[in-house]
This record gives sequence, structure tokens and C-alpha cells, in this order.
Amino acid sequence: MKVLLFIVVVMSFIYTLYLFVESILKKYNYNILYYDIEALDDSKVHVFNIIVQKNNDNNGKYLLFYSKTWKCKLFPNYKSVSKYKKGREPTQEDIENICLLYSMNTGINITKNDLQYKGELSDLKQSENDKVNKHYIFRFFLAEPKPNYYMSDTKLQYDGRKHYWMTIPNMLKDRNIIKKNKKVVDYVKSFTSIS
Repeated sequence: MKVLLFIVVVMSFIYTLYLFVESILKKYNYNILYYDIEALDDSKVHVFNIIVQKNNDNNGKYLLFYSKTWKCKLFPNYKSVSKYKKGREPTQEDIENICLLYSMNTGINITKNDLQYKGELSDLKQSENDKVNKHYIFRFFLAEPKPNYYMSDTKLQYDGRKHYWMTIPNMLKDRNIIKKNKKVVDYVKSFTSIS
């Protein structure tokens, strides 16, 4: 029993020492502080347009793709090409860019008439690339066109990207999605009638 207690004490000490050294090496420095302050400026935000595509058969599933960068299933999203201004709807240039890229990435052809703008969400979260907090603005579009008949109702691959059909409840059961993208899923749930 004494040996076991000794091992537990030594392991606890080593772990505490590890946490202490890690906190010193990853301390909050002026570069991180500067970035956090800069991210509060609307002109420094990272704006992404998110496409919410329902499945053909009204089964409550939505199209997601697997992001290698985020190592997570996400709604299709495209960086804004226009300068962001709070409260202003996306520009014509952004909408044309969304239609082009979405069609190229999924094989689902859409036009501006197929998109219904549903609003925006502001989120401050850690970037998987840079490992610092970034200010994101997500603008949501509900896509009306029906997916092509040949698309599987579970997963598919198009243009080298893996895509999945998932329900909102299944997204909310996925720990990785919850950790990295819960606010986005909750926002989509708030404006869709199928949960």
C-alpha cells in the first residue's frame, strides 16, 4: 500500500510540474494580446458564408463536409470576398462566389435565386490553423435546390471532398462537432423546421 501511495504522489508531482512548465511556455504574451485586440475590430474579422443544404427526401438531414484543417465535419462554407460591415447583407459578389464554389465542391448547381439569407452569428473561438482565438462572423444561407438524384443519403465524395448527410440531433451527439462548431449547429437548428 505504501508503494502504491508513493507512486501516486510521484505521478501527481510530475504532472503538476508538467502543467507548470507548459503554462510558462504557453504564456499569454503581447503578440496574442495584440491579435485578440485586433480581432475586435470589424475590419479584422474572419467572415464565412455557410450553406445549409437539406436532403432531397425531407428526412431531416443536412449536407456537411469533412474539413482536413479543422479535422471535423462542417457545413459547406466559403470565405467572404467582400469587406465586412456589421448589419449589411452579403454583397452580390459574395453570392456569386458562393454559387460558383458550392457548385464546384458539391456538384449541386445553385443560383442566387436558390439562396435564402438567414442572418449572421458572431463567434470568438480558437483557430485550428493558428492556435489563437479569432473573431468569426458566420453568415447563413438556406439552399433551396434539390440535390442530384445520384447523391447518396449518407455520404459521398465529390471533387476529392468527403461529404456527409447528418441530422441536427446526430451533429449534437458528435463530440468533435460540439467542441468545434456547436454555436453554428445551434444557429442552424434555430431557423430550420426539421431538427
